[in-house]
Amino acid sequence: MGRPFFNYSIVQLEAAYESNRNDQNFLKGLLEELEHRTTARADKLAKDVLTSIDYLDSSAEKTKDSFELQPEAPKVKTEPVEINDFILDVDLEIPKFETQQRPVIANKPEDVLSSWIALEVFSPQTFKRPEDLAGGDRRLIVPLIGNQLPWVGEVEKSRPKYQLFYHVILGTIDMQKAIAGLLPIYSDERIERPPATGEAIIASLVLDQKGRLVEEGCIGISSFAWGLNHAFQGNLASLGDWPKVEKVVTEQLMKALLPYNQQNENSSAITLDALNKTLNALVKAFKIPPEFLKSNPFALRAYEYYKNDSPEPLLLNSFFVSDLAEARKLFLEKKAPPILKKYLRVETPTSRINLLDDTAKLEESVAPRMAPLARWPGAGRHPLVLLQQAAVNLAFNTLKKDSGILAVNGPPGTGKTTLLRDIVAGLVSDRAEEMCKFDDPATAFTFSGQKLKAGTAWLHLYNLDSSLKGFEMVIASSNNKAVENVSAELPGINSIAADAVDLRYFKSLSDNLLERDSWGLIAAVLGNAGNRFRFKQAFWWDEDTGLARYLGEANGTPQLIDVIDPETGKVTGTRKPRIVIEENAPSSHVQAISNWNSARNEFQIAVEESKASIEQINSIREAVLALPKLVKAEREAKEALDVAVVSETEVLKELNKLLEVRDVLDRKLKATEAVGKELLQRRPSFFSRLFNSKKYQDWKEEYDTHLLVLKLARKEFNGIKSQVHTSEEKYKNRQESRGRLAQNYQKTYQLFKARNTTVEQARLRLKSHLIDTGFFAQERQQIHITSPWFDNSIQSLRDNVFIKAIKLHKAFIAAAAKPLRNNLNVFTQLLGGLRFDEKEKLSLLPDLWSSLFLVVPSVSTTFASVRRMMEDLPPGSLGWSLIDEAGQALPQAAVGLLMRTKRAIVVGDPIQIEPVVTLPDTMTKRICKHFGADPDKYNAPEASVQTLADSVTQYFAEFETNGGSRAVGVPLLVHRRCDEPMFSISNAVAYSNLMVPAKQRAQSKIRDLLGPSRWIDVQGQAVDKWCPEEGEIVIDVLKRLKAASIYPNIYIITPFVIVADNLRRLLIDSRILDSWVDEPFKWPYERIGTVHTVQGREAEAVVFVLGAQMTQQNGARAWAGGRPNLLNVAVTRAKEVVYVVGNKELWKGAGLFKDLSRRL
Repeated sequence: MGRPFFNYSIVQLEAAYESNRNDQNFLKGLLEELEHRTTARADKLAKDVLTSIDYLDSSAEKTKDSFELQPEAPKVKTEPVEINDFILDVDLEIPKFETQQRPVIANKPEDVLSSWIALEVFSPQTFKRPEDLAGGDRRLIVPLIGNQLPWVGEVEKSRPKYQLFYHVILGTIDMQKAIAGLLPIYSDERIERPPATGEAIIASLVLDQKGRLVEEGCIGISSFAWGLNHAFQGNLASLGDWPKVEKVVTEQLMKALLPYNQQNENSSAITLDALNKTLNALVKAFKIPPEFLKSNPFALRAYEYYKNDSPEPLLLNSFFVSDLAEARKLFLEKKAPPILKKYLRVETPTSRINLLDDTAKLEESVAPRMAPLARWPGAGRHPLVLLQQAAVNLAFNTLKKDSGILAVNGPPGTGKTTLLRDIVAGLVSDRAEEMCKFDDPATAFTFSGQKLKAGTAWLHLYNLDSSLKGFEMVIASSNNKAVENVSAELPGINSIAADAVDLRYFKSLSDNLLERDSWGLIAAVLGNAGNRFRFKQAFWWDEDTGLARYLGEANGTPQLIDVIDPETGKVTGTRKPRIVIEENAPSSHVQAISNWNSARNEFQIAVEESKASIEQINSIREAVLALPKLVKAEREAKEALDVAVVSETEVLKELNKLLEVRDVLDRKLKATEAVGKELLQRRPSFFSRLFNSKKYQDWKEEYDTHLLVLKLARKEFNGIKSQVHTSEEKYKNRQESRGRLAQNYQKTYQLFKARNTTVEQARLRLKSHLIDTGFFAQERQQIHITSPWFDNSIQSLRDNVFIKAIKLHKAFIAAAAKPLRNNLNVFTQLLGGLRFDEKEKLSLLPDLWSSLFLVVPSVSTTFASVRRMMEDLPPGSLGWSLIDEAGQALPQAAVGLLMRTKRAIVVGDPIQIEPVVTLPDTMTKRICKHFGADPDKYNAPEASVQTLADSVTQYFAEFETNGGSRAVGVPLLVHRRCDEPMFSISNAVAYSNLMVPAKQRAQSKIRDLLGPSRWIDVQGQAVDKWCPEEGEIVIDVLKRLKAASIYPNIYIITPFVIVADNLRRLLIDSRILDSWVDEPFKWPYERIGTVHTVQGREAEAVVFVLGAQMTQQNGARAWAGGRPNLLNVAVTRAKEVVYVVGNKELWKGAGLFKDLSRRL
């Protein structure tokens, strides 16, 4: 057999032992390696390993129903549980509150929160082995048997500089039996139910070294233990009273246990008899069925630094109950923060915009003016594509000023983390702009008047200027791996462009914190107590790379470390800490201000360059948007001019005709007048006229006739003359109108020509980045892979803003070293367990948190750790929640974080793995209905953080499926992870074929050896859902890979727990992994599992083992193929190739597996 630990140093072997001391198979492999070692340390370690193996062999019990098959460590040996009537002197009285009449389903926020509280009553913390409660360290477990109590007689000693406390566990409940007991009352219609395993603690006490209860917060009581009887009685409405019940019962126990409390001057050490009586009192009061009880009292040692207070009680109940109760109180008091009102649908958007239908709104959302000035200079400096950029822009423009929620729908491989990186870059740069307003960064802090004693000195607490708040980023998820991956990826050296050599930010500290190469301290993993401890030790207290050293130097206090001779142990000199040298710390405030001024100038120049370039591109967009209108205006102006020319011509023709007529009539008039003159010359003499002679009479008749003709001629001439005048005016008006229209046409044409020239020149420069009127008429793939508006030169300017913003932050920190050092010193103590009691100091918690975020822009946590990490932080104290894998999270899980932040970007996918719920589904639905909440909207697994966010976000998309339409948040559609056929399978079963592929085909040694993706048809025997013949196929696949010396970069996954368990056993027994992978004992647990265990992960290949070979297992197969989630996640873990192992004839009729069978 090979030696898998051959290259391990003794230090690594010791660490591996500490991490895997409960894993028998691992220990046996480790012992085989130590047999080859001859050093004293190796010999000592071998003895420890052998002792652990013997201990496990003698008393271990195998877990019966678990997702993981790790050997279970020994139970604490206690006397059998006995319930008797001899209890505390005072019986516990469980309060009963008036049961409200069952409300109609109105989905009031307080009712929804009550239903969630009730559900969380049945979500206790559980353990499989006592040492699970102590971080796996069995040495901290203290059996409580007879009079062998560690605080009786000779008191157990503590460690140097530490106080010793004890967590006493007062009995436990067997979770498997308890949940099974509920099933006859509340049937569970699910085919594959998540197993309920382990033990739930009934109650716990915190004792000091002498066995006395500490003064405050020393009792923890299980909501699950209390709620069980209510569930058995069908009294679900009372479950919402748990917060009040907990308070009353705790007070009664404190009173009953007063003789053993430090507050009592005559207190004595608590006895085992008193502990058993306390347990019996709780069992009787809570009416816990005796058959559910499992372990009697035992204790855990807890070591607290001598300056710290006593530890808090163990967390027995749901992580979320307290925050849910607080949120409910805020709603009842009309004080709920805006973000919670939106999350619980109290406030909804007045209108919703479907970005896939409304292309005008989509175009507007990617307008250059909407984009942040900065972006993340990622590896290869690849830009965001259309919908990624839309999501970032909408986040900054819709959430920046007001509280709110933006949901982003991220199918597998569509760049969710890439999007989040640009959010981080944008917010860091926005805060940098605010920083620039301070000539001296130290003036951004003002002394609050509050101080904290630190030895012989004082730490002063400072308020931070409000302009620098609101940029804090908390990255959260229900999935530990997801948040740690994001937080580890952001600072990683591979997350930035190789040529971004100027982008470095406390690299020495970040490298030490991450224990690998990084570019800077952009993110940190917080959350649970272990993470917080590791962070504060590396971030603050490390003498070589801790920030305290840097700030001390920048504040003018020289930092020196003694150089110790390793042989003599004597001091041979001094040296500067690495962080001071490698980060080029200023040696005084004066130097820090000089650096600040330089960094501020560089940043402001970068900002102005980015602004100018974006404004220029925005003017191009305006030209593009204006062009259709200008084309129309130019066409209309030309048409109007043409009409005017025609009209002018027609009027001129009419005028000319009138002039001709006028000339004729003029000549006629003149001729008539000439006749008149001639007649007058022939007028008879005076006497002829006097005597009215015949001659005169003839002449007069002729003359009168002439006068009549003359009158008519003059009238006719004057008429035509008037018409000519009118026509001349009309012609003049037409000329003027045509002139104006000609000028307008020329102006419109020139404007169109100028804009068109601008657009065409921009088209030559921007190429496919330009979004014009024909953009959305292209093929869908071309539309969605487009990076809108910004070419490489502009992206480079945006990159530079972020780079200079990071430099500015570093200079700001150094120049504000004095107040920041005080605030961060206190903050790290808060991470270590320090609690403020005074109201004045509590009001400074937001300032202390914001001080951390000035240095570390983003931190990660699971939802489960929010309450303990941020318990006293008031609502709306922090800026942003960035929630990842939200489709996996219970809807109630996010309440505590949302309550403490102003804005949220919720990223996930409801068509991947849903929240895991162990309670029977009929029970959870009944609980919701009892409190007036619609289970379809608010009850997991149908509801999740993602579905709630999707329902209240203003911008959304809709997927039409065979089962109806599904509305989600801003959709990300460009898929870059999976090759065919995985992409097409996922796209068809889950995304209505709306995703577009963008993966570059890569080399795959596994595919080259095993062939393309296919269905390996197996028809075998079955034990439950496990088919041994399918297992043999998996072994054969691995054998072929091993023979070809190809590393097994694969996941072996299955729909069913029993199949995963058997696959692990098969691999471990085969020992095929020996001398092949680095850690053969861990590989089966990390690479084999149900589909639910691999969300967020990817590998070169996936082997999808179906199981359920029995003909009558139609229900199990229908469950697996009934919804797209499971199949979608399964195939999209594979980047290059997938192999499906199972009975094709049986499975191809199982819902969506029909699509799988058609493609394989």
